[in-house]
Amino acid sequence: MLRTLLVLIILAGAVGAAWMYDHRSDAAPVLPQPVRGYTPKSHEKRQVARPRPVRKHASRRMPDGRPAPRSMQDLVAHITVQTEKVRGLSLSKPVVVRFISRSDYARRYRMESDRDWPVRDRRALEKSYVALGLMSARYDLNRLAKADDGSDILGVYEPQVEKLFVIGNPKKLTVGNRITMSHELTHALQDQNYGLSRLFASAGGNDDKVMALKSLVEGDATFTMFRFQGLEHYTDAQAREASDNENPVVQGYADAPPVFGLRVYFPYYEGTAWVAQLYGRGGWKAVNEAYRNPPQSSEQIMHVEKYLSHEQPVNVRTPDLRSAIGKGWTKLTTNTLGEYTTLILLLTGDVPSIEASTAAAGWGGDTYTVYSQRGGGGTVLVWDTAWDTRADAAQFERALVMQQDTLNEDVFGQKLARHGRWLSVDGAEANVRVYRQGDRVVLVVVRGGSAKLADRVVARMAR
Repeated sequence: MLRTLLVLIILAGAVGAAWMYDHRSDAAPVLPQPVRGYTPKSHEKRQVARPRPVRKHASRRMPDGRPAPRSMQDLVAHITVQTEKVRGLSLSKPVVVRFISRSDYARRYRMESDRDWPVRDRRALEKSYVALGLMSARYDLNRLAKADDGSDILGVYEPQVEKLFVIGNPKKLTVGNRITMSHELTHALQDQNYGLSRLFASAGGNDDKVMALKSLVEGDATFTMFRFQGLEHYTDAQAREASDNENPVVQGYADAPPVFGLRVYFPYYEGTAWVAQLYGRGGWKAVNEAYRNPPQSSEQIMHVEKYLSHEQPVNVRTPDLRSAIGKGWTKLTTNTLGEYTTLILLLTGDVPSIEASTAAAGWGGDTYTVYSQRGGGGTVLVWDTAWDTRADAAQFERALVMQQDTLNEDVFGQKLARHGRWLSVDGAEANVRVYRQGDRVVLVVVRGGSAKLADRVVARMAR
């Protein structure tokens, strides 16, 4: 079911191609996030306010491409003017356009990826996703990092250096390159008018909010790109040629757990539809207002009426669990899944699509916290969720139990059963507890620990 959903999204050709213009890996959906360009790497790393200095050693020098040749300057100026006209915004200063070869950009991409998504952050994400059931413990995220070399990117605007990189031949701009440039110039317009680095820094490392902000930024750029295409009056043959030369399927994601590819595409697919709805209600004025009052959650992107009614996510505060967990453990990470990744999680557990979407739609807020055993391989995950109503919480609990039963049947053939105030199952791979009270549902997963540890943690959450 989940891989089918990923294929359907990938087949949304125009939007898929838009992603190629400046895709960033998405994992984190979810996790810490630095700003690389204007968005965190798709493996969602933790946001950083300032770029780290580039090493000065010659062998580590980051490729910077070449300036646009004279023969291209008039065309670049034309695309800039047309993009400004379509978007209804003006640049306050010229954008530095650099042409860079595919091999040089691949090297730049690798260096940025290693800098922004270090191994320790990959491991933290692995432990989180394995405990939640979003990926198998047999999958190594280093595989994803190595497979994703940026080879499908046609261009990218990087606000940290205020440069627009076009990957390809500096002597010839194809239709695809021109469309790419319009998309990336829109990011420059966003940056100069609203400050993209500052916008993403406001997320404070909340992966779900980052997803919402990326949806605004990418949805705006993709919607503008479509309108630019109409203004340029490209023929159907030219449009097909551009599309045929761009394969939106990134091989690094083809073999990765579906959550990663799905999170990559969301800002382009759902974000474009969201921006189109805002534009339909109030033109560019409504879209511009979204930068002053940005969306706060993937829920607001999936349900535009919740954004328009200012329905804010609940700030879920998980209590201090150190006394329950005991010595020898350290907090690894804490973050938010949000409605969209919650939906992916339920679908991962083979919850029927209608039940999964209905259950996820009652999302109010969540926080997950992961503790790691010092010197060992143990993991404790606590996912604390808030729901719009008690009925929504009960519905989600049923779906979550179905998802966990699927995972546990695969591993050790057992199902969750009620023991006192919570549902529990203990097996070879994990000790699982599900607790519901009112509009709140808690999932506790202990891997490499004991059943008693799981009981202590869920009892602390049930106070």
